[in-house]
Amino acid sequence: MHGVAQVDSDLRSEGWYWFKTLWFVRPSYAGPVLVRGGRIDGAGRMAFGEGPTTGHLIIPPGPTINEYTDVYRTAPGGTYVESPGCYAWQIDGTDFSYQIVFKAVRE
Repeated sequence: MHGVAQVDSDLRSEGWYWFKTLWFVRPSYAGPVLVRGGRIDGAGRMAFGEGPTTGHLIIPPGPTINEYTDVYRTAPGGTYVESPGCYAWQIDGTDFSYQIVFKAVRE
C-alpha cells in the first residue's frame, strides 16, 4: 500500500467519491502516458477527469495545455471511486510501468 486518500462526495460528483489528482510527466519523457485503475479488494469502478468519466486517462505525447513553466506536462482533474476500499492505478508509458496502491477512506 502506497497511501491513503481521503475521499469526499458531493452533488458535482454524481454520487461518486472523489479526490483531486494532478498527474505530471517528467521533462525527460516526451511520449504518451496511459493511466488505468480499479478496485482490487472487491467490485468497484474508478473514473478520471474533471467529472467522473469511466475508462482510462491518456496524456498525449508533446506539450499539454496545462504545462508547468515549460518543464512538466500536467493533467489536472480528479480520481473518482464508487465506494471506499482498496484501489490501484497502473501508469504506463512506452518505456515504463508503475502500479500505485491506495486505500480510499471517507473523511
